[in-house]
Amino acid sequence: MNESDRSGILKIIHGCKKGAEQCKSLDEKRKFFYNALDRVWPFLGLSEDVKIDDPFIEDLVSNFLSINIGSVQIFEGDGYHPWLEDLRNDIDWKFYDRYEEYLYTQKNRKSKVISSINKTSDIILDHMGNPRSDSFFHKKGLVIGDIQSGKTANYTAVINKAIDAGYKIIIVLAGLTRDLRNQTQKRLDAEVLGYKTVGSSKGSPVGVGTINQFNIEGLTYEDSEKDFGDLRKYFSTHTLDKDLNPIVAIVKKNKSILKNLKTFLTSSQVNCYTNHRLDIPVLIVDDEVDQASVDTKNGDNFQDSSTINRMIREILNQLNRYSYVGYTATPFANVFIDPDKNDEKGENPDLYPKDFILSIPSNDDYCGIKEFFGVDVVDDSENTNDHTNDLFVEINDYRDLFAANNIDSKSSVIKLNNSIKNAIKSYIIACAVKKSRGFLKHNSMLVHIARFKNPSNTLKEPISDYIDDLYSYLKYEKTNAMKMFKEFWENNFKNVSKDRLGDDFTDTWENISQFIIPTVSSIACNIIVLNGDSGDTLDYESTTSGDYIVIGGDKLSRGLTLEGLVTSYYYRRSNAYDTLLQMGRWFGYRKGWIDVCRVFTTVRFMNDFITVGKVLQKFKDDLNEMYVQRINPREVGQRILYSPNLIPTARNKMRNSTKLKISFSGEVQQIITFDRKFVADNLNLTRNFVDSLGNGEIRAKNKVVFNNIDAKVILDYLSKYKECSDYYGYGHISIGNWIKYIKHLNELGELRKRTVVLNSLSTRKEDYDNSEKIGRYLIYKPSRTLRDPGDSSKFELYTVKANNDPSDFREIFPTNSKEYSEVKSYDSKISYRGFDFDHALMAIYVVDLFEKVLTGEYDKENNREVTKRGKIIIDGKSVTAPAIWFPKAKDYESSATDYYVSKDYLEHERQLEKEDNELFGEYEND
Repeated sequence: MNESDRSGILKIIHGCKKGAEQCKSLDEKRKFFYNALDRVWPFLGLSEDVKIDDPFIEDLVSNFLSINIGSVQIFEGDGYHPWLEDLRNDIDWKFYDRYEEYLYTQKNRKSKVISSINKTSDIILDHMGNPRSDSFFHKKGLVIGDIQSGKTANYTAVINKAIDAGYKIIIVLAGLTRDLRNQTQKRLDAEVLGYKTVGSSKGSPVGVGTINQFNIEGLTYEDSEKDFGDLRKYFSTHTLDKDLNPIVAIVKKNKSILKNLKTFLTSSQVNCYTNHRLDIPVLIVDDEVDQASVDTKNGDNFQDSSTINRMIREILNQLNRYSYVGYTATPFANVFIDPDKNDEKGENPDLYPKDFILSIPSNDDYCGIKEFFGVDVVDDSENTNDHTNDLFVEINDYRDLFAANNIDSKSSVIKLNNSIKNAIKSYIIACAVKKSRGFLKHNSMLVHIARFKNPSNTLKEPISDYIDDLYSYLKYEKTNAMKMFKEFWENNFKNVSKDRLGDDFTDTWENISQFIIPTVSSIACNIIVLNGDSGDTLDYESTTSGDYIVIGGDKLSRGLTLEGLVTSYYYRRSNAYDTLLQMGRWFGYRKGWIDVCRVFTTVRFMNDFITVGKVLQKFKDDLNEMYVQRINPREVGQRILYSPNLIPTARNKMRNSTKLKISFSGEVQQIITFDRKFVADNLNLTRNFVDSLGNGEIRAKNKVVFNNIDAKVILDYLSKYKECSDYYGYGHISIGNWIKYIKHLNELGELRKRTVVLNSLSTRKEDYDNSEKIGRYLIYKPSRTLRDPGDSSKFELYTVKANNDPSDFREIFPTNSKEYSEVKSYDSKISYRGFDFDHALMAIYVVDLFEKVLTGEYDKENNREVTKRGKIIIDGKSVTAPAIWFPKAKDYESSATDYYVSKDYLEHERQLEKEDNELFGEYEND
């Protein structure tokens, strides 16, 4: 059976699917398909040896058998399948429009913030499964956002849009604690449901509900006293069918609660199940997805997986149509999940984000490591901020809190040290300054001194006593007390604020001082310990303002928002990137009062935060490169920068990672993604560059070779080339990183010379004019087909699978050499004369881009639809790009960087050489 036969049969089967939906049994459906084939068999023009009982036909029919009314069991393949733009005008965006109006009118969000939320939530929704399609889908993705940067606002937008698009069941896995689940419940009551969830009934309208009321049901509700709002018991008056109103459930990651959720999802078993799996589209948002959801046992047997991981996988296994989207600021554990791991039956695959990993940007008002510690991790340069360390206060008297040097679960605070007293005075001043500027809502101070509960519990009383002492001092010795606070403000705040605010600085002690006593009085009533033993709760909703000192540990480090956090006292040892970064609750939006924020910690901890910030930024750069090039996470794998003092995550979450040195040494690097706006600019740049190289040697296929070109000339060209990475951050595959690498090795006396090849074909194409004048040389342009099918007029960026011609490598050798006649492509395991640590090769490509077209034919062996080259792209003519063959560095250690890499990353590295060999044959015939 040839491809034409397969394509004809596939089209008939696919065309019969709607008629088969009316059949009442699998046998009837089978007969329906075969009767349809029998009727048209003589007219299909099939090969004589093809019979209707061919195994291919039976396999194909079986794929279409398990269909319910309106639902066909065709699974979307891995990768990105855009669908949103085609359906946008057919969707009534009433839930999202209501949410957007709420953000603007009630939350007073700026237009640029709302626009960012709208754009990023569109991207995420488009990477999820299409709930209106006939296909079943199993989508798993990961979304990364900075600490306290608005991840909840983003997934709330995604939820509202998902409901509009057709998702019927929304499940939010809201952390491990009652406090966090309840906080999320209240948030989504206001921003999705539109009414207070009190008991099992609908309460009064809140948030979006004051704008408009829609039919939507809450399966869980606000938990004001005990943990009854969660699914502690299985109950539901909802019957699962395809006409149900949208349902929202906010649940903890708890074994019994997840078991009840699974019971709910399998409760009806009426006409919305296929093979006992629910056909209704479900969105599961896993907040803090790196906590509890990752398998820490990593056993060979599925039942030996850690409890929460196993329960989530079991729930997903009950669904035919789901998108599982995890959110976190610290993704390190998730990218090290074994992507091939499943159970003994090949089911219940692990939670690796196989379909997409996206990083959402913070807006300009976000205050991160640069604002607090003076280091710009994006530019990767030390001390680039003029305000270096002015918000950092060093702790050097931590041991004075305790009687013993070794701090454990039995340790108790004996007295306050001076640094905590100064932190409290700093907090009082900061609150007073904020109020004098008109910020009259809540303020918070975080105190995190140990991972154990007892030290925190025993800290509350001495802090309370100190606040009482300050209040008495202010009340009975006001003049002296105010003098003390004024001196504290002048010595520790005034100059910092003047420096940061410039002409906007208007603070006066007369305005600030009137808020000192009310602030101390407010703090005295709001000293809270948050842990499982304390019984304290943090409730910002009972009043419109208040000043809180919150003492705690783990409960403060995951998702729980501290309103108006200005002062942080932090001393908690951690050797893991994720644990450390999650502790930094002081990061966030502090516009208008960042100058009065302070972080009390040690120099070591400050440097650790800076290290993790750089690691995370490099990881995001790689992700952005993947997004720009529309690369699936499984295609390239992930890498996390190594630090000698820290590890990315707990070791039981890193079993599938490998430590690896990564360098451009011995690599071939190429640009494969192009911004349509820069095509003309880069063509002109390349013409001028080639013209500046002088006389070149014209070789076979009209290729032009220039020898002994100085590295400075190459760097000048690369620095002026406009790549799309400039707008998305630098990833591994970017000219920005090439430049850094070349400059580094130039300093070591390497890579000082280049051979430059201007690539060309032998002759003009028969079907179109592919000639182009580059400098003084006439070349013939190769063609490249886009990586993705579709209408190219809608593409902002053009991506091809590969751009370089592997045979260009031989042009580094003289034409009369043995290497020139024998070497077909680069092999990193071989040492070549003339291609050494001081002499690299750069090729310039000028190519024409063509659209990719789906043919409708199906390649069963490779499980994909057959494609062909379509029409030439008007904006894709004469697209230019460099590629570089980097020789092996003289000292590999000096050129390499250590990374922890995922399983897929290693596999991708092993495939590179194989792919180069395959591509060589393709370009020989181009």
